[in-house]
Amino acid sequence: FPGSAGQTGDGYALIHDVKVTNSKITTTTSYSYGESPRAGGAFGALRACIAQGIILENNQVQAVASAGQNTFGAGGFVGDLANPANGANGKSCYNKETGEYEDYLYSLIQDVDVKGGSVRATHYVSGVVGWARNSYMSFYHINIDGVDVEARNSYAGGVSGALNNALCSDVTVSNSRFVAGSDNVGSVAGSAGALENIRVENCQVYAAGTQTVSYVGGVAGTVRSQVLDEENVTYDAATNPSIYVNNVDVQGGQYTGGVFGSMSNNSEWKYIHAQNIRVRAVYGKVYANTNEKTDTPYSYSVGGWIAEMEARVGGVAGHMQGTIFSNNLVENVEVSYTGGGRYVGGVAGFTNIPVSENQFTNIHVTAELKDEIALANLSAATQRDDYSRYNLYAQFGGIFGYSAQTLADNKISNISIDADGNYVGGVSGYQSNHVRDNTISDVTVAVSGSAAYTDDAKKTVTLKDGTTYTFDSGAFMWTAPKKTSAVKLTDLTADDMKDVDVVYYRSRQGDSVGGIAGVGGNSSYTYRNRVTNLYVSASGNYVGGVNGLRQGGSVDSMSIKDLTVYAGGTKDVGGLIGYAAISDCSSGNVLGNVKITAPHASNVGGLAGRIDYAAYSTTATYSINTLSNGASNNTIQGQIIAGTSAGNSSDTTGSDGSDAADSDSTGGTVTGGDNVGGLFGLVNKYSSMERNSAEMKIQAAGTAVGGLIGRY
Repeated sequence: FPGSAGQTGDGYALIHDVKVTNSKITTTTSYSYGESPRAGGAFGALRACIAQGIILENNQVQAVASAGQNTFGAGGFVGDLANPANGANGKSCYNKETGEYEDYLYSLIQDVDVKGGSVRATHYVSGVVGWARNSYMSFYHINIDGVDVEARNSYAGGVSGALNNALCSDVTVSNSRFVAGSDNVGSVAGSAGALENIRVENCQVYAAGTQTVSYVGGVAGTVRSQVLDEENVTYDAATNPSIYVNNVDVQGGQYTGGVFGSMSNNSEWKYIHAQNIRVRAVYGKVYANTNEKTDTPYSYSVGGWIAEMEARVGGVAGHMQGTIFSNNLVENVEVSYTGGGRYVGGVAGFTNIPVSENQFTNIHVTAELKDEIALANLSAATQRDDYSRYNLYAQFGGIFGYSAQTLADNKISNISIDADGNYVGGVSGYQSNHVRDNTISDVTVAVSGSAAYTDDAKKTVTLKDGTTYTFDSGAFMWTAPKKTSAVKLTDLTADDMKDVDVVYYRSRQGDSVGGIAGVGGNSSYTYRNRVTNLYVSASGNYVGGVNGLRQGGSVDSMSIKDLTVYAGGTKDVGGLIGYAAISDCSSGNVLGNVKITAPHASNVGGLAGRIDYAAYSTTATYSINTLSNGASNNTIQGQIIAGTSAGNSSDTTGSDGSDAADSDSTGGTVTGGDNVGGLFGLVNKYSSMERNSAEMKIQAAGTAVGGLIGRY
């Protein structure tokens, strides 16, 4: 069309009632300068226009360049659409009659039907407009059905590969497939601006890039805002949603979500109905052969602490930001993650937005850390002498991997998470703010992994040349050896070890696991939640019905019925909290039909295994303003089985917990079972325990066992 894309100009194209069917459009251009080839079912490139009444059926559009070159823009209607650039005085349109530059109109594409066909290019590929450049564009009443869109590299979508600040309203995409070789892909757009009244059904959205940021979403890889007209429209997530996504299969790497890969922080997100969503993500290199030389898949920050890879994968969004996420319905979601990163959740991997009045139901998360990295690249002194598993603080959750804002007044049911890692919870892996007034039922948390790292201060290894090397046993090590292939630590020499920096990082698999949150952060309070049928099973330490580890705040006024907690580690297991590193532990909680089993653990309690404001880590401490109100007005009923005796199976207790443990008269080996109580296993430096009631049957193999407190 007259005028190059991006130029100032003196007019607009009006295009209407266009039908293109059963056509094949291909550009095969080699270029050394200037713009790369574009291809479109009707136009290769357009400046600003108003287009309406467009029908596209069973067309094949392809933009091809020579090897090593790229094609930017292929669309079912137009390959490249760009508003004119601004001219004099910041204006964009030249008026011949006045001789002045004026504000330009918005480009408008509306009433478009696309059925069948395919579109392919390197970048910016879609069923309608491949590359929607510049701002101030609107797309209305777009229907896309049965198309196949593929970007060899990036930016693939139904309406456009990239929409910048454009508005998409009344868009339906169905029975279609969208693929990007690396990143930014969605059924509506790879990168979207504002969205209003969106429907996506029966679509497949894939990005092949698993080692880089992929931005993959069932609707959009990235999105800036949602448009709502609450004055004139009565929205309801179940019956009249603003965004509806059904039966979508999404696969990608970092920033992958069933609806959006990443959401902006300047918008409300409301009345979304997402159902029958399947999200699969792989991020971080997966190695099956430990003898293979590999690049270390993460970096570490200044100061020596490891900066973990962040997967950010979720059933709705990989990364969720905004002003509020409320009145949404998310159901029948499966999230499967494999890799070496953190932040994975059934709704969002990472959220920094208040979450309220939503319904989350029938969500299943599987998260497995598979990076087995040879010691020549990443090493630690472990029982596994050939490789160490990369497993830092995973932060996997049935709803959120990491939640930084308040979760309130939500209905959460039928949630399960099966994970391999630390910081895992039925609702959040890590919760740094409040959890209040939620109704939670039928939650299952199952965490596997081996407690591979010892608590010994130092570990000495004899190297290949006979010299010794001593380092912290809980440390991961960054290495750059002079070897060409990965080897065992014991195959390195003192000269090799000159290139090793020890990064001190204490970690254990299967630790800090909770029915609600694996870890409750320093500023979080959990209160007035109603919980029924909660099952928590973890292979490590710090395991609880609410939190595995509590770093701050308290747990109050909880109603919990039918709670099962199993821990395979050696310490700190509780009905509410495994390890409470806080001053005010709990008050006004009612727990009924509780069963806690910890066959190898000490510090086991009906409410908390250990409450102690000493540090969780070996160096930090948590400040305390008061030592009062440690625990009050709590009621618990159930049973505790702690420790194992090879020569005696003890089960002699009264309903009040007295005579809780028999001595091991046969001389068998006793494992765990010390410091066990109906309320608390081990209490350190608390001055107030009052008006609590424990009706617990306690079976313990060790010493210091009490109906209320094991050791005070």
